[in-house]
Amino acid sequence: MKYMMLAWLFILHHLPVASQVDYTKTYYPVIHQADLKIVDGDYTKALSFYQKGFKESQGGFSVDFLNAAVCAVKTGNDKIAFKYLDSLIGKGVRKDFLETFVGLGPLRKNKRWGKYISQYDEKLKTLVGKRNDYVNRQITVMEDRDQEFRQKEGSYDVYGDTIEKIDKENVDIYIALIKKYGFPNENMLGVSRPASNIPGNIVLHHHCQAMSIKRETVKYDFTNDFINAVRKGQLEPHQMAFLIALQGKDALQLGGLGLTQLESNGTTSKLLRDKLQAGEEEKMNVKRFALGLELLDQYYIKSVYKLKNEAAKDFIFDKYGHLNIFSGLDESTYKALIQSFEPID
Repeated sequence: MKYMMLAWLFILHHLPVASQVDYTKTYYPVIHQADLKIVDGDYTKALSFYQKGFKESQGGFSVDFLNAAVCAVKTGNDKIAFKYLDSLIGKGVRKDFLETFVGLGPLRKNKRWGKYISQYDEKLKTLVGKRNDYVNRQITVMEDRDQEFRQKEGSYDVYGDTIEKIDKENVDIYIALIKKYGFPNENMLGVSRPASNIPGNIVLHHHCQAMSIKRETVKYDFTNDFINAVRKGQLEPHQMAFLIALQGKDALQLGGLGLTQLESNGTTSKLLRDKLQAGEEEKMNVKRFALGLELLDQYYIKSVYKLKNEAAKDFIFDKYGHLNIFSGLDESTYKALIQSFEPID
């Protein structure tokens, strides 16, 4: 087993990467430590980890710049907070988000705030990087087409064949975009608010779902594209893990897909995590580490914090806050299903 895990680590860490910076080595491990320090309430240490990650990777994700800015505010480093707001504006984050996000509330009381926010439009012109308008338009069209017949009355029952045809066409377009321009990401297309979801997420979501339902008719597997995008800092690893999990039992097993709660006849379980067999978590952790994810225990610590701690509202921890609720269960189903989980709180 030990040699098999080492082999996994070697293979995943030697996939071809065109970028100079491998985010699985320079960025995600440091950011995971920053997020853990937020859970501990040690905002000074969290900020230092964020700063290290941004410096060593020569960039970062908008959600991390936002959380770093909040840590800076909480430690009285408003100058650093404004610097990270510049980074957010450079990614296209909207003015109204900066004016309303709760974690930035104390910064809006700074005497510098009025002048800073009044210069938003000017900053937007000077800070925003080059965008690929063509890819942006293509993504928007794909998202609209994805939803058009799904939202009509009758949805899949009436328009199932049409939806399947559109999904295949969308996937072909997405593949072509990746080959020509690289994996769509927030630096390429901009982002209106810090988030983990990628542009065109709904298209990939439905494609990965289809792989678990009718794998024999699905011709393309995005897994290698996801892994390469994660390593290049174009795709957040938790989003990758979720999309891969949608592909079903034959997919790369990484775990960490949120907490679970069961409800039956007025009885609500505690927050639950998946119960794994002996050695299974260790194998998952080797794969998770190689793909930029934290250890499962660390993931669950942050998940509980997101779902149960009031302080979490000051940050964007959406990638940790997924809760799977199974309600309306009869007693026997409840008792059978709960055996697959163990309480975490």
